[in-house]
Amino acid sequence: MLKVVTTDVFEILFHIDGFPKGGVITVNPKVITSSPQRVRLNDNSKRPLILQFRVKEERGGVICVVLSCPCWVVNKSGLPLIVKQEGASSEAAGQYFDHEVLIWIKILIKGP
Repeated sequence: MLKVVTTDVFEILFHIDGFPKGGVITVNPKVITSSPQRVRLNDNSKRPLILQFRVKEERGGVICVVLSCPCWVVNKSGLPLIVKQEGASSEAAGQYFDHEVLIWIKILIKGP
């Protein structure tokens, strides 16, 4: 286990498979904002991946760093996509049955 003095500025270095250079998150405990910060990485094909992180202070002086990857799924197939969260027993929220049925009717009438 690594001990960090959470009253001083410190850095978190991380690496992701397929990305030649890792990322660095600098945390300044004296200046904690709720607004997200960004880290940009490039994969082996030089395509960008922009990660978002937030640093927040919790009870007892605990510093929490949340790293996420906001992204869009672009469906160019014309086929409906059904999204499900890992561990969930049903489809993810925000998907409408009527929309899925209309897409299938359009495909059957016109073809893909």
